[in-house]
Amino acid sequence: MINIKRSQKPKGKINYHDKDIRKKIHKDFYHLCYLCENEVFTSYEIDHFYTQKNSPDKINDWDNLFLICSDCNKIRPKKEINKKGKEVLNPCCDDVENLIQLRFIYNDNDINEPEKIEIKSINRNKKIKNTVILLNKIYNLENSFSKRDRFLFYDKINNRIQNFKNVLKQYFKIKENCRRKKNIGKKIIEFLRKDTIFKRVGRDDNSIAFISFKRQIIKDNPDYKEFEKCFD
Repeated sequence: MINIKRSQKPKGKINYHDKDIRKKIHKDFYHLCYLCENEVFTSYEIDHFYTQKNSPDKINDWDNLFLICSDCNKIRPKKEINKKGKEVLNPCCDDVENLIQLRFIYNDNDINEPEKIEIKSINRNKKIKNTVILLNKIYNLENSFSKRDRFLFYDKINNRIQNFKNVLKQYFKIKENCRRKKNIGKKIIEFLRKDTIFKRVGRDDNSIAFISFKRQIIKDNPDYKEFEKCFD
């Protein structure tokens, strides 16, 4: 999950079906699903953080409208989520980037072959525990995907991560502070920033999406510390 800073609440009456409202939500969330961080240009929906059934008064509440991909919206439990004792972290209010850790754990026999996605937190309060459970459902693709879909989803995340790792390797192989190294450094920053997606015309660019995984690689390696200051 990534931290989201909402734009100012639109003036007048809000209807989440309204085209301009949906467009504004889309931009606020960097065109990324707030749960899985996949790019959602076409196959997206507006999610109610507090469900319509449990909180009918929040159906058109600006702070309750989130961008979600259609797959995650099928997986996300609607009956129990955010009821008393079932609350999860809100990326618009809670510092989810520093509370939740997302990593690919790779197969010992093939360092490029992902074995599973690990979701952890050093903080173990109830809301964080519920969020970890929810994200495990999302990334394990429960009750929604066939095995082939699961493979494609993991493969997509892995391609982004491996591409990022390759650029990091290129950067640290160059010892002198030359123009080429500076250009590669700029490319690394593009991988790490949420606003990169606004600068890309192509919809399958390997520098966008799944930002939490890439940022965690930076956090886990002291040699990469210089790039933490580039997080937006």
